[in-house]
Amino acid sequence: MISQPELSIIIPTHNRADQLAVSLNSVLRCAGETSLEVVVVDNNSKDGTRALVESMGGNVRYTFEPRTAFTRARHTGAAAAQGKYLLFIDDDVLITEGSFAEIVRLFQQRPNCGVIAGHIDAGFQTPPPQWCLDCQKAFNGWSLYNKDVIPNLTPTVQEVEWAFGPMMAVRRDALESVGGFPPDTLGVESNAGAGVFHKIYVGPGDVGLCSKVRAAGFTIIYSPTIACQHIIPSLRYSTGFWRSRMVGEGQCSAIANRHFEGFKLSARILERNKRCVSMMEALSGLSHRIKAFPPDSLAELEARVWPEELFVLLNKSFISLDWVLEFHPELSELLWRIGSEGVEDNQFEPIVAQFPSQFKDLLYRKDRDDSLFIRSEHDIVALLAPLAPEIQHHFGQVLEIIKAVHLKGRAAGPELFNSKSENSMSELIELLSSTSTPSPELIQSVAAAAIQRADINDALQLLHKVKGTKLDLPFNDALRKEAETIAK
Repeated sequence: MISQPELSIIIPTHNRADQLAVSLNSVLRCAGETSLEVVVVDNNSKDGTRALVESMGGNVRYTFEPRTAFTRARHTGAAAAQGKYLLFIDDDVLITEGSFAEIVRLFQQRPNCGVIAGHIDAGFQTPPPQWCLDCQKAFNGWSLYNKDVIPNLTPTVQEVEWAFGPMMAVRRDALESVGGFPPDTLGVESNAGAGVFHKIYVGPGDVGLCSKVRAAGFTIIYSPTIACQHIIPSLRYSTGFWRSRMVGEGQCSAIANRHFEGFKLSARILERNKRCVSMMEALSGLSHRIKAFPPDSLAELEARVWPEELFVLLNKSFISLDWVLEFHPELSELLWRIGSEGVEDNQFEPIVAQFPSQFKDLLYRKDRDDSLFIRSEHDIVALLAPLAPEIQHHFGQVLEIIKAVHLKGRAAGPELFNSKSENSMSELIELLSSTSTPSPELIQSVAAAAIQRADINDALQLLHKVKGTKLDLPFNDALRKEAETIAK
């Protein structure tokens, strides 16, 4: 065992011993570049992970973490590590030679550097179908970090805003000073059999850590010399993978807006409106796709996902969970806590029993698997059916707002609900004043935008005006309290 190594490589893993072996071998091929140790965190595996790691010997150490959660496993690895610098990698990457030496060099030369982003390319086991490449171009579902994903990357060392989880190095002092990673995913979708986990996306994980590190005054550096291939198995070419990923990302954003971004009610109302408009735009694009597709190509439609469908699912899942969280704020508290602390196998089902029924319905709905596909405009309409009646109504009212803008001969998109824009605020106020019977959602949206712009008097006057009328929505009292708190 090397005492006080320069670099600790931390690899959380769960039930992927075969893939882990390949990754470990790529790490050990580069072990001579600097003094290092490898800490493998077995996050509750039931396969041969322990035997594999212990057979490696030398500077490879095995640590068992019984509480399943990605953030918990990362923190367990960091606590066990002895190095000055920490390199977190996934258990399905192949390291490029020269990476470890460059990490140490950059951290030593740049004492204010808190995180280093690695260059991440895809390592395809088999060629992916074109529709998957189209989806990856629209959304980075394979967690890559290259010029296709971040166009302004250069062939030299540069400062960036983010690093991604498959390969990111962190200065230990920076990690500890910001309190570590926020929650990431809870559970793993690869489990099978009794007592399994259903994967739940909870928080921003690696990207969230980058936000915390930058807020603390550290920089994030990218070097093309620090690189890996992220192995992409054929499982990630499936329609189920892409749909599940987008549903999870939408739900994660709804939770993170409360616990990580600190959104107040007024900001959440505007964000829901933006998501409704974005969903409408994606539905429109999807409809055009279907109309242009040959009617005799049903089999091809069933076997693919369109990029527009990704954003329908992303926004729909956000809206659905965000609405549930408005009525069950304790749920987001619970998810955030267990996303940080993890859950043991025998505790998961009792915790699931605490979930509101509406959330269970969202977790186990069929839009996570291959039973849902888009083959006609009827199926597009069906995508909206699982939304709660209140959300369907809200969605319809937002569409009415957009139609009113269109009738005035102007375009309207998600930016209409951008409270920081003078034009969008003026547009909403003009809509309100020119509508003889404004919808409750329009009134609430204008009030929420006014609160976000600190136009407190306008917001209070508007909310007091509708108090006790049929336009007084359930959350208007909370908006009043928010505005009055700001006024004080």
